[in-house]
Amino acid sequence: MQQLNSQVAIKKIPVLRFLLALIGGVLIQYYYVPSIIPFICAASFSIIVITGWNYVAPIHFFANSVMVGVLLHLLFIGIGGMLCNMKSGKTDADWIGNHYKTGAPIKMTIEEPLVSKTKTYKAVTTASSILIGNEWKPISGKAILYFRKDSLPPRLDYGSQIIVLGNLEKIKGTGNPGSFDYSEYAAFQQIYYQGFIKRNEYLVLNYNKGSALNKWMFEARNWVLNTLKNNIKDKEELGVAEALLIGYRDDLDRGLVQAYSNTGVVHIIAISGLHLGMIYSLLELIFGLFKKKHWVLIAKPITIIAVLWGFSFMAGAAPSILRSAVMFTFVVLGECFGRRTSTYNNLALSALVIILINPFSLWDVGFQLSYGAVISIMLFSKPIAQLIPIKNKILWGIWNLCAVSISAQILTLPLILYHFHQVPTLFLITNIVAVPLSGIILYVELVLLILSFISPFALFIGRIISFLLWIMNEFIRIVNNIPLSVISGIEISLIQTLLLYLVLISLIVWIVDSRKKWFINSLMLLFVFFEFGSYDIMKKQHQHKLVVYNISKHTAIDVIDGTNCTFIGDSVVNKDQSLYNFHIKPCRTLYRTQVADSLPSIAVYDNFIQFNNKKVTVLDKPLPHNLQPTQKIKVDVVVITKNPKIYVNQLLKYFDCNQLVFDATNPFWKVNYWKQDAQKLHIPYYDIREQGAFVMDLD
Repeated sequence: MQQLNSQVAIKKIPVLRFLLALIGGVLIQYYYVPSIIPFICAASFSIIVITGWNYVAPIHFFANSVMVGVLLHLLFIGIGGMLCNMKSGKTDADWIGNHYKTGAPIKMTIEEPLVSKTKTYKAVTTASSILIGNEWKPISGKAILYFRKDSLPPRLDYGSQIIVLGNLEKIKGTGNPGSFDYSEYAAFQQIYYQGFIKRNEYLVLNYNKGSALNKWMFEARNWVLNTLKNNIKDKEELGVAEALLIGYRDDLDRGLVQAYSNTGVVHIIAISGLHLGMIYSLLELIFGLFKKKHWVLIAKPITIIAVLWGFSFMAGAAPSILRSAVMFTFVVLGECFGRRTSTYNNLALSALVIILINPFSLWDVGFQLSYGAVISIMLFSKPIAQLIPIKNKILWGIWNLCAVSISAQILTLPLILYHFHQVPTLFLITNIVAVPLSGIILYVELVLLILSFISPFALFIGRIISFLLWIMNEFIRIVNNIPLSVISGIEISLIQTLLLYLVLISLIVWIVDSRKKWFINSLMLLFVFFEFGSYDIMKKQHQHKLVVYNISKHTAIDVIDGTNCTFIGDSVVNKDQSLYNFHIKPCRTLYRTQVADSLPSIAVYDNFIQFNNKKVTVLDKPLPHNLQPTQKIKVDVVVITKNPKIYVNQLLKYFDCNQLVFDATNPFWKVNYWKQDAQKLHIPYYDIREQGAFVMDLD
């Protein structure tokens, strides 16, 4: 434990302090101070004082470590804020959002090979200029374009220059409570617009603007994919093989992905540090055979770094694998210079570099889990393995793998609870089998690439890979079907997540220093954690809400009464696992609800919903034309769904309502027509497609 103590001592990790200051600057800018000026002032002040004081009295300046520390921390806070502000792209004067008007022609470059979807091809593009009047003006910004498959010329590829004549629209999230916010995810990649482009809405120019490096990278990826497709015939196994080797996920079966997630091994098919770690371990093993040779000291780090980065580019240079490449590069360089005791410092330095390159990496779940898992393994794997001394080498190897799997979960558990709201209970069993097996498959896939030019050998190796993948997939399915293999529906807040980390830190310090006060601190923090949870549960037991979901072409409404809810809408939404898991389940988890046959205090009958004085009606059919109502029905909200043939003035003859809600089943043109009528009649309205899911408190 003394070794553990020396490794985690803050003084041994000087970069950590600057990393925390940098992170602080990014978070302050993003959440609290949108202006860049305070951060420029902070960074400038620090540089001026450090430079001036060092010039006037260098000895006295560096002797004052507190002053140096304060100024350097202030400098990194300023840098973090400035980077976050500038990286968003929206602060640039030529940002597309400052110039684009509906229908304005834009010159764009396709930045990656097109991705095939069910009905479209998807492409990420970069805008270079926009036609305003008769003049092309330079602009910057990214957009996602979707081209209809029946209209795409075969020469449209990476680097193609096009003029887009069709309309672009801002990317919007669904707004469904608790669900994944795609608009924020896209914004972190500096993408704010998207467009669905028809055949006559773009022109292809006669020159290509792609870089040679990117072309090589995409060609290499296509070669890998074609090699796998030519030698692995089963579609399901092929999808996993592509994901495992280079992170290509477009051919994966959705149900199988959910099974991997439920059993705690989704990291196998999401290319990350695990894959580079396997390659790194293999190279370490190979060079270990020549450890007495002097040339190894130079050849080893150069070869390992070159192979890791080469593999990263071959895999498409996804952000997750590039982060891992940066992380392993600093580890290798640290070992090269004989600084094995500063592994944590190297890790902090790699995180610092990644955030300097892209401060929005902080919000990337893969970034959080990667560093959480690596730090957790470094801290706990050896102490856990030493708890059970085993002399048998085979059993020791199995237990070592168990120790690694257990340790990786310790610091990632709070993140898993917060982001995914579930815990795979059998992760130890699945990791013991799936991780070594996936490592073997990865190595065999690399052999396939090397021998791909020998067709008979390649086909034989492909059959081996397919068989091994079939075993792994079936094993994952069997475990996934075991009752209680995953505990889902867990809801913890950000504050509770931070409290869990404070509990873990207190326990670590208690184990290292053996001071009772740290154990008492951990118990007190755990008590506060449960108090927050209990308060939220009590609050949710008294909630009464209406949620009209934003699901394209589907009616979906939840009426919530305490922790019970009832569903109004299309049954397919609950039956389709993809729709349910993406839209409905996150909301029910957030509000801690379960489906009930009836609600204790909210009346739901014939598309009418009533609680106390609040009344809502769901209108999905045309109103009778000939019937003249004797008295209007007073309702608070009318939800219009299923594109009924009605007019707003006709509706007002039947209902005395305070607000109209148009859900995502109604066509754009019809909703626009209704909105115009509502404005003329001074009736408030809510457009779910534009504004996100409609949530109403019935209290």
